[in-house]
Amino acid sequence: MKLIYSNVPPLKAEPGSYCLSEYVNEKLAESDTLYCAVGYASKKALIEIEQLVKKYNLKNVVIVMGMYCIEGFPEGIYNTAIKIQQTWQEDGIGDIRATKSMKYHGKVYGFYKAGIMKSAVIGSHNLGALSIDANNLRQYELSISTEDPAECSDIDNHLKRVVSSPVSTPLNEIDGITIIHEDNAKLNGVEGVTKVSMADVSTYKQAQTEIRFDIPLKVPGMPGTSQNFMKSNINKCYAKGRLNSRTGVVTERGWWETEIIVSSTTTSKPNYPTKDVPFYVITDDGWKFKMHVSGDYSKNFESDGDLKILGYWLKGRLVAAGIVEPVDSPSADLQAVRAGLRDIYRDCKGVITYQKLESYGRTSVSLTKTLNKLADENGEMRDVWVLSFLPKDVK
Repeated sequence: MKLIYSNVPPLKAEPGSYCLSEYVNEKLAESDTLYCAVGYASKKALIEIEQLVKKYNLKNVVIVMGMYCIEGFPEGIYNTAIKIQQTWQEDGIGDIRATKSMKYHGKVYGFYKAGIMKSAVIGSHNLGALSIDANNLRQYELSISTEDPAECSDIDNHLKRVVSSPVSTPLNEIDGITIIHEDNAKLNGVEGVTKVSMADVSTYKQAQTEIRFDIPLKVPGMPGTSQNFMKSNINKCYAKGRLNSRTGVVTERGWWETEIIVSSTTTSKPNYPTKDVPFYVITDDGWKFKMHVSGDYSKNFESDGDLKILGYWLKGRLVAAGIVEPVDSPSADLQAVRAGLRDIYRDCKGVITYQKLESYGRTSVSLTKTLNKLADENGEMRDVWVLSFLPKDVK
């Protein structure tokens, strides 16, 4: 038996002792199968497990999450799990499951070779402990590991019951799961952006007029068009970078930089925002910032002053929901997928596709004018619109 510690100050792990991530890495290097049954997980930990499965070329992996079906699934964890499950099922190596009729709060990890459990961990470490983030940075967990054949046999029997029906069910076969909407914190502290209370959001919604525009997000896989939209609109960061005419250097576009290109059938309608005249938006999740429309036929719908603000809001929602991942280099993201091509649209971490938007629950944004006006920094009164990207079936 060995203790599996946490590395949380002031009770930091001592030299030579094991933390969960170190133990899991060591044992997976010697294994071909992993069974894991826990109460809770995290997006980062699920992504870490996916990477470890690839790194050690596991032949079989099953993850069971035991608390969310009854308590509700945070949307980021749910969407990340569904995405990983799809890949594992297609590759024939594994599954992600959940318990429907009970709360399972055990934390058990089993490491197998040639069908025999060689070692196991049991204790208080949920899967989130595999990848430290702000949610578990100060939470101390303690577990034990064993390689004793008799103890491993007992744990193996328990795990195999948990990872099988009727105790657990493949996540993609469970209907009626409550999905809990997660907040987007990417706009915190951004210049030009103000947090608004949900009571104020409700007040602005009550002042909405009948002037409303639904703006489809033009992305790869969009029905009814032959265009690809792979390197345009909200995926414009994947297009060729900006050329500095003086130096000849091409600078890659940042992933967060975002604009929405609006069809002329929408921009030509009465009461659409006036070109190059700033206005305020109040978002459905409680942010206030300034926007404008520009370009030919007022087709560019973008945040005023800093194009990243719209990206922080729109893409930040998708990141919080586990639909996409921000990338430091869009070109490197494309290159990595092309090297082991499966589905460039799906597997590019940062590319936003119609399928991904459907998984999120919304394929357009809506802009609704209110009766209100707000003074800008120069005292000029500006129109106020409500901007919404709230997915369906969340609370």
